Amino acid sequence: MKIKNGQALVEFALLLPALIMILISICWYSRVLITRQQLVIAARYGTDLIRHMNMNEAEVSDEIKNYFKFANVRKLDTNRLAIKVKISPATPPPDMNPPASWVEVNYKFYLPAMFGGKEFWVSGRSEVLNDTLTIFYENHS
Repeated sequence: MKIKNGQALVEFALLLPALIMILISICWYSRVLITRQQLVIAARYGTDLIRHMNMNEAEVSDEIKNYFKFANVRKLDTNRLAIKVKISPATPPPDMNPPASWVEVNYKFYLPAMFGGKEFWVSGRSEVLNDTLTIFYENHS
């Protein structure tokens, strides 16, 4: 009977590090997914600003940084944010093909040392067909 108990203890001791690694991996992956969702929401907020507030690219970028500083969301380090904003003015008829304006928010993550300690980027992007800044402005509220 003692041999079987000892065998179970040895097996548990061998599997414990692997189980801990799997648990930590799940936690980190969940954190990355939650951060990505926050970035997508921030990018959508940026396209809403472009669409409805007639802001320029620098103002949209600053407002997204303020969103992560002051909004009721998990605070992200704004020094690790990279925000790209492209505002394309609408084209009048007969083209009737308004170009897309977009906002892309990137965040730099660092893996723990036990997983290599490398850095990688997580991003969220949103696009909107832009008809702002022209006489063809539509109010969709």
